Amino acid sequence: MSKKHAWLWIPCACLFATPAAAQTVNISGLADIDLQNLRPGTERRQAQALCVYSDNPGSSYAVTLVGSGGAGAFELSDGAGGALPFVLEWSESPSSMSGTELRPGAMLGPLRSTATTLDCGGNAAPTAALIIVMKAQDTLRAVAGIPYSGNLSLTIVPQ
Repeated sequence: MSKKHAWLWIPCACLFATPAAAQTVNISGLADIDLQNLRPGTERRQAQALCVYSDNPGSSYAVTLVGSGGAGAFELSDGAGGALPFVLEWSESPSSMSGTELRPGAMLGPLRSTATTLDCGGNAAPTAALIIVMKAQDTLRAVAGIPYSGNLSLTIVPQ
């Protein structure tokens, strides 16, 4: 049994995928997400198109995310006690700017992948989107010039 791992930083958030026994999942397209230039009082949505592969019958999988805030909350820290919460959404449409809201530590699934190759590489089309949402009221709390960072752990399992 092999394990597939991938990492995503928001700006320092890690994500990984772990397959279940005798089944394989893979995720590709993860990259750093930069939320610079927040406009105070304006909601900010940023999506990242991903390719998720599952060899489970029906190509189904489930996703779970945990953040670095208290109790796994999705938030960015300024390193001095200040935090900016954010919302994560998941969509089975890679071009979508909205999706199903994720709760920290709660599994979302079953979801379906249209990927046909394990590596999702080459010209494989994305199959899903991870959407980061900074609510308007939370952008008001951001302090200009202060770097914020947070970690995410993402688990993809066949379902």
